[in-house]
Amino acid sequence: MKVLFLQNVKNLGQKNDIKEVNEGYARNFLFPKKLAVAATVSVVADAARKQADHAAKIEHMHEQTRAALGAKPEILFTVPANEMGHLFSAIHKKDIAMALKEKTHAAITEAMVDLDEPIKSVGEYVVPLHGEGVKTKVLVVVKKG
Repeated sequence: MKVLFLQNVKNLGQKNDIKEVNEGYARNFLFPKKLAVAATVSVVADAARKQADHAAKIEHMHEQTRAALGAKPEILFTVPANEMGHLFSAIHKKDIAMALKEKTHAAITEAMVDLDEPIKSVGEYVVPLHGEGVKTKVLVVVKKG
């Protein structure tokens, strides 16, 4: 039986996937828990339309983000540090995302910031941003203040 997944199901399918599953599994588990619906022609057409609308909305949002970030996005942090340049409080993904959001008014989230560990000293850091349709690098300048 073909089903359209309404939610992600581990080891079986992702949301909006259409897959063939055992009829008993679909009727006894997937349908009662509202994880999937039978993949009829109208359901598939409706899902395709919703997916196209969502993709267009996401693309528009990412175009705005790319335009707001510009060619060489840069943010400056002036923070307290000791004589050796070590920060008293580290700069985290959340701080970078908030600063970018304030500067560009773009839809930047903490999940988009690809920072392995918090920034703990003065200097310049190149921080990648990864998201749906957005791949860029941001120069983070940390100065003693």
